[in-house]
Amino acid sequence: MPVEVIGIDHVYLSVRSLERAEVFYDRVLVQVLGYRKARSTIAGDPHLHYFNRQFGFSLRPAHSSTAEHDPYAPGLHHFCFRVVDESAVDRAAGELRALGIEVSLPRLYPEYAPDYYAIFFEDPDGIRLEVTNFRQQRRRRMYDWDVDAGGADSRLEFIAAVTRGDEAAVEAALAAAPRLATARNDAGISAVCLAVYRGQEAIARLICGRRTDLDIFEASVAGDAHRVAQLLDAHPEQLNAFSPDGFHPLGFACFFGRREVFDALLARGADLEAPARNATQVRPIHGAAAHRDPALALELLHRLLAAGASPNVRQQGGFTPLHEAAQRGHAEMVALLRQRGADAAALNDAGKTALDLAREHRHAEVERLLSE
Repeated sequence: MPVEVIGIDHVYLSVRSLERAEVFYDRVLVQVLGYRKARSTIAGDPHLHYFNRQFGFSLRPAHSSTAEHDPYAPGLHHFCFRVVDESAVDRAAGELRALGIEVSLPRLYPEYAPDYYAIFFEDPDGIRLEVTNFRQQRRRRMYDWDVDAGGADSRLEFIAAVTRGDEAAVEAALAAAPRLATARNDAGISAVCLAVYRGQEAIARLICGRRTDLDIFEASVAGDAHRVAQLLDAHPEQLNAFSPDGFHPLGFACFFGRREVFDALLARGADLEAPARNATQVRPIHGAAAHRDPALALELLHRLLAAGASPNVRQQGGFTPLHEAAQRGHAEMVALLRQRGADAAALNDAGKTALDLAREHRHAEVERLLSE
């Protein structure tokens, strides 16, 4: 039986000038791509080690007698970094240019794949570097690698059963193929997350019961505070990580009302103001304000405000937490937000204040509070 390779552990580059390369890769890897950096001395030579959760990227001095790098000589032709989607490629291009690095315009390369979107640039030694999107072929290869010829269809059928809330079909599928508990859709969103998104808590529990390896996003949406703590002890950088659909753990804990996860994340200093990296632009305070249990929503909101969260941040549509509270008729939340400095005159993108929304939805008590 073949030994399975589970990832690239590290890549090592020899560079003509370590000092010059460090300036370049600090900008590319640390500032733009979010790597961390360490140093070591090996056999008397200084080495630099850049690393993230996925793999290491190390530099060492080249021997002085060696030839200049030639991408068409035997050896490395280029190195490609994968990011989540086309918008991430665009952001990388913009940030690299802002740091003075010459980079190609982001565009599709259909000669490689129909959805191949990338940028290209070079390091000071002429080593070619690329940033590309996580395209469909790669997603399917990752998610369906260990299945038989019908496995991709089985995965998609399982995801469909989760999405429509068919608990019996999900249970039968898991009994026949336990590996489906780790299934994801083609956008990389797991079955656990999809179940919780659709309010299918029983299905989420069914899937989680067959897993011991929930990631930080699955554990956050499912309310598994023990697993969240376990992951953050081992990988503290995941505290403010973003899911494939652009949400972060504290945002999940607020929106789905996972109090114990919320406690763990807040205690570790989770970012209170980070907006979702998607069109919603929601922050944790928006998620708390929108939670369906009014008492828990008020508790979470109170604690976020006490920890320093702003009451006037905006999400999609220009909605502030006060707009949300007024629209829902949550008088206690409206009072708390006003006490903490929420701007009652703020207009959403439709030109409406929180008072306008309270009137529209006939919330008399909220209307009275906002009219005072």
